[in-house]
Amino acid sequence: MSEVTFIHVNKCGGVSIDKSLSLLLGSSYAQSRALPSPSGSSYREIHGLVGTPVSKGLQGRLILFVRDPLERVISSYHFNRVRKRRYDLDFNDLVDSLRRHGIQKEFQLNQHLKNCLSWYIKPQVMRELNLFFVGTTENLKEDYARLLDKLELPQTPLGHHNRTIRLGKGVSEENIKFLKDFYKDDYLCLQILQEKGYLTREYLDNILNKNDYVY
Repeated sequence: MSEVTFIHVNKCGGVSIDKSLSLLLGSSYAQSRALPSPSGSSYREIHGLVGTPVSKGLQGRLILFVRDPLERVISSYHFNRVRKRRYDLDFNDLVDSLRRHGIQKEFQLNQHLKNCLSWYIKPQVMRELNLFFVGTTENLKEDYARLLDKLELPQTPLGHHNRTIRLGKGVSEENIKFLKDFYKDDYLCLQILQEKGYLTREYLDNILNKNDYVY
């Protein structure tokens, strides 16, 4: 089998996917995160949290999972609020501050928030990448099962790692509008994937038209 490369975008189910593929393809989870693929291994993971942006010359069977940009950033907020930075600011307050005063230290320090899809894969690079498989976090288990079929691997249950719990509060209309513009290149990347046939029009439309978010 040619080398399988999982492009791990932050907060898109990547830890769950990487752990499962590591076991199935014979590369340990610790090795795949910290080091290049060991000699003779058919699998490696590259991670946008710890790595540099993807180049258009990336080789191998390239696997990518993507997510609604606002859902991704809400998940990142909770992951860091509970497990990392322990934010004092409520999500709406954090975005209000960003909207009114520019980039705050919470966004500068939190790589999950700033190292988004379009930071890791620039739109111009996304246009040129030849991807083996694109899945979505919204349909994680179903798409992962399709990936295993395409790789001709046995169906294996997918764990759920780094689960976050939401507070049940709504994101304000002003902040939704602001974040959609703030992450506009993420939406462009998703549009490119749809135009190339990797995502359905229905999936893209659902994200573009969504204006109700809970954190």
